[in-house]
Amino acid sequence: MSENGQALRHVPTFEPADCRFAIAADLDIRCGLVSVPARRDVADPAFIDLAVTIFPAVDGTGARPPVIFLDGGPGEIAFFEAVDGYDPLDDWLHIADAVGTDRDFVLLEQRGVGFSGPDLDCPELEAVAEGGVIDTGAIIEAEVAAVAECRVRLAETLDEVAITTQESAADVLAVADALDAGRFALMGVSYGSRLALEVMRQAPDRVEAAVLDSVYPPSVNWFEQGADLYRAAFDAVFDACAADRTCDDVFPDIADRFHAMLEAVRRDPVSVTIVDEEGGEERAAVLLDDVGTVEGLFLLLYDSDVIAGLPSLLDGVAPADANAVDENAGEPAILAEYIDYPHLGSRSSAEGQYLAIECAESVLAADEERVNAALAGDGPYERAARAHWEQMRAVCGAWNAAPAPRPAPVSVDVPTLLLTGRFDPVTPVRWARDLARGLPQSMLLEFPDASHSVMTSNPCALRTAAAFLERGTTDEACLAERRPVTFVTDRQFRP
Repeated sequence: MSENGQALRHVPTFEPADCRFAIAADLDIRCGLVSVPARRDVADPAFIDLAVTIFPAVDGTGARPPVIFLDGGPGEIAFFEAVDGYDPLDDWLHIADAVGTDRDFVLLEQRGVGFSGPDLDCPELEAVAEGGVIDTGAIIEAEVAAVAECRVRLAETLDEVAITTQESAADVLAVADALDAGRFALMGVSYGSRLALEVMRQAPDRVEAAVLDSVYPPSVNWFEQGADLYRAAFDAVFDACAADRTCDDVFPDIADRFHAMLEAVRRDPVSVTIVDEEGGEERAAVLLDDVGTVEGLFLLLYDSDVIAGLPSLLDGVAPADANAVDENAGEPAILAEYIDYPHLGSRSSAEGQYLAIECAESVLAADEERVNAALAGDGPYERAARAHWEQMRAVCGAWNAAPAPRPAPVSVDVPTLLLTGRFDPVTPVRWARDLARGLPQSMLLEFPDASHSVMTSNPCALRTAAAFLERGTTDEACLAERRPVTFVTDRQFRP
């Protein structure tokens, strides 16, 4: 990508602005905007404003380079509307207090996300998610129509603004320039780790250190992993239960019973009506088969609490005897109330940014031969992976994206801490191990009871991240106390 003309001459500055989210009067938080080129490959670009939130250093000096935090998704909104008593600002304050002892903690909302321009929300997709459509086939049909509508509405914007990982990485450098930060530290979670690695590739000399959580390397294509990701996610839980004496005593054959249940609902899908608990009205109807069960449970495995409770949950719904499913198929219908459904729309996500990046850089960039090999077979995990691939191919066709070039592996000499959870279903441990080989100053830590986004679920991970940024070391005291997951064994678990 070449920079020229006005884009090259532009000097980014931080312009203070009112915070657009509710904060208590006694909190010291500064908000502002940094103007950047909408695309850097044209001579006379338009400009967009990036929203930047600064949590000043705890010691009041900010003597060390700031740490810039990059959220995941792509498309995750930092300050989505607080619901059910949960306010995302509390999470940011917690992280800022932990890592910002003598550094400013800078939260950058990526182009097209949250308060940063342009507005790439797709309310059309959110309406599908909120409209009670939970049958897999119906979801795909409704989402393809919604994506096509959103793409038409955003056509002019997407012609004017480049939404790519490379542009977002250049934005990070522009924000650092605007803050007069010749050097800075990085923190990135999930897709944010992928973006952070691109920043490290573009400007390794400027990155003092990096903490990457739930690592998603740029050279990995998620869709080329296929059924292995689904199978490995469930096997990790079943293997851990089998290795745990108490869990194995209570649920000795839970994996076999689960697979027997999947075969039963494949042959004879279960029709379920979901009723609103408060009003008693019918909320949705779903035909639950093996694909919906695997996909729905897979999405739940992002949550470490679900990992601990999965054997208990399955014990209550799977057949009592894996070899006698015809006599007793269990009660799989119970799962319909608890599993997640594969909606792309969410009020906590800028769906347009997600589609622009995910379609071009992952779905359409995937090697068809590798995808087909990864989807070969006719087991429940292959069928679930195939259903997700078909969903994304359909919506990306409606988005009308073009495939992006496949990025090379990142190999830079930057001190980097890699955090990973043993049970992470979507960014598995092996990806971090592979990445570490190209980062000579990296340190990899696996948390045996964690899933995705380790720092938000494991206090020791956040303390270790803080120690790494402060001293280049880890918090050995808390790391010594890492323990395997403690499984729920009272047969009462519900997500």
